[in-house]
Amino acid sequence: MQQEAVINLFKSSFLEISEELVEAEFQEAHNLDDKTRIAIIIGITGKKKGRIILETDMLTAQKFTEAMNCGDPLDDPKELYLYMAEFANMFCGRATTYINDLFQGREAWLAPPAIYSGKNLKMDTPSLNSEVLYFKHEIGIFTIDIGFEKEKKE
Repeated sequence: MQQEAVINLFKSSFLEISEELVEAEFQEAHNLDDKTRIAIIIGITGKKKGRIILETDMLTAQKFTEAMNCGDPLDDPKELYLYMAEFANMFCGRATTYINDLFQGREAWLAPPAIYSGKNLKMDTPSLNSEVLYFKHEIGIFTIDIGFEKEKKE
């Protein structure tokens, strides 16, 4: 797979789905803070294995999920995690569809999301080549870490 093309498909999918869901036009950004964060990890299987990490702070997640809920507060604060996982599924699913269309086959499949939250949350997968994208809007800042397995040296 061409990594740059794949990264661009995830980028466009994030921007499209966030615009469709909450009418938010995110811009690329370059920083994060150390607030309590939520991270959604979705595994990628298929010809090229990897993972996507969608991460933001809890206030941004709250604003975003309320916008997903037509502006209404969530009935249960725990629903925030489900909404964020669903958002991650939606943009990763669209990107996967784009990838499979681009390469005319079943290049990528998604695994169910895993949800983490905490202060000073740091995640790394040393066995992957990854690229981190940052997006900002008045709602807040999101980061997307897209990692694929390293090429095997022969």
